[in-house]
Amino acid sequence: MEAFAESAYQAKKKGFDALELHGAHGYLIDQFFWDKFNKRKDKWGGTTIAVRSRFATEIIKAVRNALGEDFPIKLRLSQWKQQDYIAKLAKSPEKMEQWLLPLSEAGVDIFHCSQRRFWEPGFENSNLDFAGWAKKKLRPNHRISVG
Repeated sequence: MEAFAESAYQAKKKGFDALELHGAHGYLIDQFFWDKFNKRKDKWGGTTIAVRSRFATEIIKAVRNALGEDFPIKLRLSQWKQQDYIAKLAKSPEKMEQWLLPLSEAGVDIFHCSQRRFWEPGFENSNLDFAGWAKKKLRPNHRISVG
């Protein structure tokens, strides 16, 4: 946590206007979200997405503390894996809410929703993609970007 916070602080000190944490595509934070990868038995593991998100929320809290309330934090997330394009981290809108709300409460301002096929719905029988569902499940003042 400290290394993330210190790096964020140094970026702000160097004049950056915002910070993006990469929590997708197999990077460290992403590995903790997925039950197939995160088999830990300590406080960083767990059977639910909300519990497995604890690692990310603690990083975000530390970064928020280092940057202050007025410095934008962006978090890149993905529902899919490079090895499995149809994988879904959150298998329902309710699971997505359990995943995203703790991250929001920890201090994320902007969710960068990566979706390989942006024209496909985020969930069956829906016309919303990943970004659309994220926007629907989060506070109205959150910004959502797609990439």
